[in-house]
Amino acid sequence: MQHMNKAELYNTDNNRVATAKQLYAVARHFAKIQSKTDAEAYKLTKVFGAIMMKFNAEHSATPITHGDIAKFFELKKVPAKFVEQITSKAPKASPKPVAKEKAKPETQEKKTAPKASEQSLTDFKARLEAIDARFNKVEKKMSTMEAKLDILMAWLETNPEL
Repeated sequence: MQHMNKAELYNTDNNRVATAKQLYAVARHFAKIQSKTDAEAYKLTKVFGAIMMKFNAEHSATPITHGDIAKFFELKKVPAKFVEQITSKAPKASPKPVAKEKAKPETQEKKTAPKASEQSLTDFKARLEAIDARFNKVEKKMSTMEAKLDILMAWLETNPEL
């Protein structure tokens, strides 16, 4: 039996657009070629997957096809157009230690929000009225929706053939 590639084995059209699963399989293949360790290959798989998906999106007029996928699996070196797109961010500089300020004298008062017990009665009533207004608004919307639902159910029960 002669050697057949997978595309021929499954009778797939080489001009069909490659699926995301196929692109990620090629990304895994490229990562294995490009990396030295399994951990690096895992990270590069994600990078190459993103590069392949981006490439396909940018070249929507000529996307990667099943035929291209078969050729990519035969490669022993990652194409330069994909390797060039790998970018790494420069490591961030470590923050310099900040000198702690000396304790401030106790004469300064802390500014804090008033506690519930310290709130005035008028503020409490205003908040309660706002909550009550929102509740009434929601209750009105719910009763309107229930009425519409009742009308719809009645219509469906009278016209069961639809």
